[in-house]
Amino acid sequence: MADVALLWDGANLRADFALGPADLVVGSELASAIVVSLFTDPGWWANTYEDDDWGCRLLELRRAKHSNETLLRARDYGQAALAWLIEDGVARAVDVQTAWQGSLLAIAITVTQVTGVSRFSFVWDEV
Repeated sequence: MADVALLWDGANLRADFALGPADLVVGSELASAIVVSLFTDPGWWANTYEDDDWGCRLLELRRAKHSNETLLRARDYGQAALAWLIEDGVARAVDVQTAWQGSLLAIAITVTQVTGVSRFSFVWDEV
């Protein structure tokens, strides 16, 4: 099923709708859900209306040192933010890998579903 495409802008720490020549670009529901899950602050106001909290603790790493420990924390935070995909039956497995690309934090996500494997990658420069 299609959804409005969200594009992650790591330099400005925000996602925005993808615009085409005359309309919004349609993208993957899964990709949009991953962007929202990874880059929404856990203190998001709408969590007061939900049983499950949305959000990811990645923002806590904004001033962290560029170290292996930070990479492990980023991986763990990403894995926790995406755990709902497995709990809700959207995916059979979710794998989060992190690495430094210069001063940027690269996050690679592999989602295994019944229908196949999807891969997503994001770069974030606020670490």
